[in-house]
Amino acid sequence: MFFIFDVDGTLTPSRQRIDPYFEKWFHRWVESVQDKGHSTVLVTGSDYQKTVEQLGNSIVDNVEYCCNCLGNHVLHKNRLIHSYDFVPPTELIDFLNKELSQSSYTERYGNHIENRGSMINFSVVGRNAQGDQRTRYFEWDKLSCERLYIAEKINSTFDKISAQAGGETGIDIIPKGKDKSQIIKYLDDSKVFFFGDRMDKGGNDEPLATALKIQNKNSECIHVKNWTDTHEVLIDISSNVLDISVHI
Repeated sequence: MFFIFDVDGTLTPSRQRIDPYFEKWFHRWVESVQDKGHSTVLVTGSDYQKTVEQLGNSIVDNVEYCCNCLGNHVLHKNRLIHSYDFVPPTELIDFLNKELSQSSYTERYGNHIENRGSMINFSVVGRNAQGDQRTRYFEWDKLSCERLYIAEKINSTFDKISAQAGGETGIDIIPKGKDKSQIIKYLDDSKVFFFGDRMDKGGNDEPLATALKIQNKNSECIHVKNWTDTHEVLIDISSNVLDISVHI
């Protein structure tokens, strides 16, 4: 079996450190699952450094695959096996700066266009926003749907570019086909459990969820709201499917 996890909103609060209790529990869970011959996979829009900051090396170094930047930077058993470089066209950067200037959301905290090497992350409130600053934008965006609107404009304007809402404040921008669905090539026909918080239309977990439903009939795509949802489902799977019990 493969257990695949998004990070922001699935294993951690968005762009924050994993809960200390859950960090210990999940680390033990990963070890127990892999001792049984199953595989654990991380797939996130964040880069490797941010993933380590959020989850810690004890988790990141022990999963079978760590897929960063939507699968454009992949480590297998802590060894780099794939890296894709994306050079965004000037027209795209100009487009994003225009959207930033026209947004009606007035709070700005810097680092609005973040180049992660393999992808671009665009945020109106800014990647430097913290805590309540991020939450305020997230709640506003749920009502205004600004991120989905901007992502749709990008998708309709640029033939070779794809944009999807990711996390609470950002838009992930990549060449078409370079989304999370590309990691399916690392899987076999085993049963797959995929956990993510953005499987909704326009979310960055949706492409992988859709690909799994088409290509792997044994897959289960589990749409969670936060890490506590993930924890509860894993406890149930551990007891009823894996026959393991994790104690810390």
